[in-house]
Amino acid sequence: MRRRTVLAAAAGTLATGLAGCSDSTSDAPSVTDTTAAETTTEATTTASASDADAENTPDAVARAFYEALIAGNVERANALAHPETPSSNLPVTEESVPTQEVTIDGVEVVERTDGAAAVDVALTIASDDGTPRQTTETVGLRTHDGDWRIWRNDNCTKVDC
Repeated sequence: MRRRTVLAAAAGTLATGLAGCSDSTSDAPSVTDTTAAETTTEATTTASASDADAENTPDAVARAFYEALIAGNVERANALAHPETPSSNLPVTEESVPTQEVTIDGVEVVERTDGAAAVDVALTIASDDGTPRQTTETVGLRTHDGDWRIWRNDNCTKVDC
């Protein structure tokens, strides 16, 4: 079984490469947003975690992380990772970038406390034979200096993981 590096940095990450905190129906790669072309422009505008393209909410940060992975913007994805993450899939590397087409179908906060959250990222990943596979990855986030950051993306299922 190939370990997803999605969140490996998510993979739904996007990448097959994202071994995200997730409940997955397949050994899918990491995730991406709806189109890599759209996100490439957005993701490359800045790599600074503090100047977010979106709101500073757990779901927005999880989406931005996957969009960066899908677009191949490793610098941006790593800027969204918590600096003290215990995850073996972070920081993200070029190998974490999905090679298959990945789309983000939805992002939902499933659990949240004052400084931690669990977010489900629903993805569709094109398989080698062209058949789409759907998977949901659960990503753990924690705050750092008041900003939400990716804490875990490797088999995380609760906010306290």
